[in-house]
Amino acid sequence: MTIINNRKTVNPTKLIIAALLLSLAATPALVQAQRRKAPPAAKVKSQPTQAEAARVARTKARTDLAKATAEYKSSLTRLLELREANAKKAAAQTEKLRELYKEGIISKQEIEKSEGEIVEARAAVEEVRAKMGAADTLLAEAMIEDEIQPITIAKFPSAGSYVRKTAYIRFNGLGNWSLSNAGQVSSFFASKFGRVLPVSAFGQSELHNRWGFNHHNAMDVAVHPDGREGQALIAYLQSAGIPFIAFRQAVPGSASGPHIHIGRPSSRTR
Repeated sequence: MTIINNRKTVNPTKLIIAALLLSLAATPALVQAQRRKAPPAAKVKSQPTQAEAARVARTKARTDLAKATAEYKSSLTRLLELREANAKKAAAQTEKLRELYKEGIISKQEIEKSEGEIVEARAAVEEVRAKMGAADTLLAEAMIEDEIQPITIAKFPSAGSYVRKTAYIRFNGLGNWSLSNAGQVSSFFASKFGRVLPVSAFGQSELHNRWGFNHHNAMDVAVHPDGREGQALIAYLQSAGIPFIAFRQAVPGSASGPHIHIGRPSSRTR
């Protein structure tokens, strides 16, 4: 059908086709405009699992402890240098006084006083070295604590569980261990080897308090687990059901050498 007005005739079919062509041409531009206006979709962050969060926390704790240990030992190294210098100075002074004593210039009491100062100076040196060793030991035990999984009584027989790794040996003794029983261990060692048990850390120390570790019911013994003394001590502890961790070599992240930790692992208190 053709529509006729006063001026010209318009074909309706052509009008419909023209409208369709215009709409098709405008569609891409409209889509692009909508895309530019549409806000980006928010990314949904997946929440870490409890195990992942715990692992991250342990890693951070270990890193922080290693850093604190390095800083602490650095300060002790400077103190050690000063005390070693004092010890050398006291020894040199005593040698001079001995020459004066031979010449009858000074009394014997002055020599004895000077020799006492040497003993004190050397003891001060050993005190710093012991603190450095204690720092290494604490760091090593912290590293092992994160590696060891708890062992329950229900899972293992009454004889306790025994775990042997390259760096350590863990015995989960089921006996009633208390630090008050340390005398029994010391007596065994003294009767077996004729010398005092070389205890490097007994119970809680200032260092354990400082870094938040519970060492109240444990002691560290400076013997090599693979040596004659260490093997005998391990056998005794197992027979008595006393828990221990025997460090067979230096643990990565720590300079601590071989020793035997008697008691449960040093758990964190904070």
